[in-house]
Amino acid sequence: MYRERKIQGAPARAFYLETVRNMLNWIRRRCARHWGYSGAAVFCCLILWTLYGLWHVDLRFPIVSLGGDALVNQALIFKALVDNPWYWDNSRLGAPFGLNLRDFPLPDLAVLGTVKLLTVFTKNHNLIRNLVVLGGFPLITLTSLYAMKRLGVRYTIALSASLLYAFSSYHHMRLAPHALLAFSY
Repeated sequence: MYRERKIQGAPARAFYLETVRNMLNWIRRRCARHWGYSGAAVFCCLILWTLYGLWHVDLRFPIVSLGGDALVNQALIFKALVDNPWYWDNSRLGAPFGLNLRDFPLPDLAVLGTVKLLTVFTKNHNLIRNLVVLGGFPLITLTSLYAMKRLGVRYTIALSASLLYAFSSYHHMRLAPHALLAFSY
């Protein structure tokens, strides 16, 4: 494109400087729009880091104690997706032919797809559960921040409200027994 123009001398330098300046302004405008979301995600991760004390936690073991419905949830979803092609069929549960969950659909396929994608990298179902559960907090923060910004709320108020929403008691109560219900993005 630039080779087609036969501009020589001072006008050529001015043309190229103006083009570079326009490109930098375009990049600056695009990045300024996304810095707020990146900052919100980082701030949410810092709160999560301090709230759960993740500096001394081994994510290969459950962060919260598993008992009652949490064990069923762990076996039916996370462990089943590690050992089987999908959560519908589980040869390790149910006798004599295994467990068939085709009549009991789960509501959120995005989380199940994320869990199945993480099984490519690791076979530790506790690590997968912890990563999915902890990754839900920044995701909730970002989606609520986006919704509030679309409604015209100022950034500081939207960030505060989205962090309060992400760390509300509902999400903490649902982490152990029903991990999939903790995601309300």
